[in-house]
Amino acid sequence: MITNPSPHDLGINHPSWRPNQYETYKTVHDLNSNGGGFIFAECPTGSGKSSIAAALGYDKNVLVVVHTLALLSQYRDNYDFSIIKGRQEYPCILSEKVNTWQSKFSLTPTAADCHFDPMHKCPVAVACPYIVAKDIATNSQKSACTYRYVGVSRPMQDRTGILVMDEAHDAVEELIKLNEFVITFKTIRRLRMPPFPLWEFGKDNRGAVMSDTTIATAQTWLRLALKKVKLDEYSKDVKTILRLGRFYKRLDENKWFLQIEKDKILFRALDAKSVAKEVFRSKSTVLLMSATIGDPKPLAKSLGIEEYETISTPHPIAKKYRRVHDLKMPSLSARNLKEHPEYYRQQAETIWNWISKFPPSWRGLIVTTSFEEVSCIGSSTPTIREAISPRRPWAFWLRRSTATAWRWKPARSRTPNTVGTSVSPWARWV
Repeated sequence: MITNPSPHDLGINHPSWRPNQYETYKTVHDLNSNGGGFIFAECPTGSGKSSIAAALGYDKNVLVVVHTLALLSQYRDNYDFSIIKGRQEYPCILSEKVNTWQSKFSLTPTAADCHFDPMHKCPVAVACPYIVAKDIATNSQKSACTYRYVGVSRPMQDRTGILVMDEAHDAVEELIKLNEFVITFKTIRRLRMPPFPLWEFGKDNRGAVMSDTTIATAQTWLRLALKKVKLDEYSKDVKTILRLGRFYKRLDENKWFLQIEKDKILFRALDAKSVAKEVFRSKSTVLLMSATIGDPKPLAKSLGIEEYETISTPHPIAKKYRRVHDLKMPSLSARNLKEHPEYYRQQAETIWNWISKFPPSWRGLIVTTSFEEVSCIGSSTPTIREAISPRRPWAFWLRRSTATAWRWKPARSRTPNTVGTSVSPWARWV
């Protein structure tokens, strides 16, 4: 093994390490070599967390879990990770089903609408885009998926090696969401399920923690419901039926808060320990990275982690240069962008208008959540464009009619709906 490896030596396409980056990598690598364990790493934005994860995958099995599909794409495109997304991101290729859905519902089915259980029973399973991607990610040395996926995927949970949890400060919330189950009364009627037996629950029907008795009652209802509903290729409720089955299996694994609203029934898990236990089960080392972990004790307790190590690296930018201005933009979530694709253009114009207030000689950073977003923002308005070069694929340029140019380096932002900048009177680029 090389004594002081460079990023290139570990398969990372960077000329040199950032401050404290190699030290963080080596601490985690050594922990894994000495039997493994849990380690919390507070690494500020710009410290190169993704490269640390990629370096660990040079000679070890590594699974990285992230919050968004955009970050997944970043690990694939920049660090050669094999990624797996949720079933709904892959098309169904069973021609009979596709034709039936398009003619009957004017919809195109996805892998999430597969009515075969297990999916490998499908006659075109060998070419199914979802199954192919899942098999590649399962057997790859460097793999990445979302928190939502790892919480329900047995193959990802069974992977051995190192688990890297990106933006770990939100891990508890993400894992609790996995155990949330919602079903509307309209769906219950459409599927001809038995009436829900707990019509009023909690003081003034505001919900309450379920007792063992009420959990048993809900299990009985789900068992009867699953006997009545059937999976077939003509049903638009395949996803709902599969979710019913998964929820039934894990109902007795947790404590739940039940709330019955006007149009739906909502089950919420009270903690993330049961899911975290499954996610951690086969891993030798778990690295929990974030820019803002702070005191790791509450997070460790919520995830059921009893013994752990910690490492913290200083921020590469002085506090006086780290100002945040809220530009009051809507969240660029996948759902919002699907309904309002113009949000990218609106955000780009808002950013440009804000930047234009500063002196022409100033230079700073445009902070995004991913390189994919950089590209989308850069192409959405004529005043902002992305300049890709062999040496600096991350370079971001802004041009005015005067042909004067400034470089704006994209970085990652933790705070939704904000643009963080670091402005100072550095020499302009012309």
